[in-house]
Amino acid sequence: MSGWFDLVGGAGLLGQVEGHTAASVSAWIGVQTRQWWAGVQVVAIDRCTVFKAAVRDSLPHVSRWWPQILAAITTGVTSAASEGINRAIKTDAVHLYANAL
Repeated sequence: MSGWFDLVGGAGLLGQVEGHTAASVSAWIGVQTRQWWAGVQVVAIDRCTVFKAAVRDSLPHVSRWWPQILAAITTGVTSAASEGINRAIKTDAVHLYANAL
């Protein structure tokens, strides 16, 4: 699964799709409205090349690496909240699976 979170507005889940490929991420971005696309100014991603490729291909107006790093430094927008939520979900899933055996 791939998920997207609103990092500025409370880290709420924006969307989630099955698959962890550039195509699945790009497909989700592709069905959003032009108004949504225009509103995306900063993207905070993990180091996964899948997300890098999808952002590069689907949101070409979003600046790349150093401008994004500078934006994180100056705006405080990071993927830390979603990464923490993701880690908690994975930890819970591992415990539930282990207890089910």
